[in-house]
Amino acid sequence: MACAWLDNLDLHRIRAVSLYLARHGVLVSWSVPELAVALLDEDHHGRIAEARDEFRDIAREVIRSEGGKFPIA
Repeated sequence: MACAWLDNLDLHRIRAVSLYLARHGVLVSWSVPELAVALLDEDHHGRIAEARDEFRDIAREVIRSEGGKFPIA
């Protein structure tokens, strides 16, 4: 989810997130919006864009505090 939300320039066109459970030979996939709903608490279900923006704001501060540069969309 973090990788998808941090790609604010849509350079990687992340539309789905998957986990491969090698031991069981199972691939589990979610669309980005579907996973966002599953991960967010009830207060944020209807505000995915707002939660994404809050996450990006926090990430932007952390990246800048470490001397990095957050891409501007």
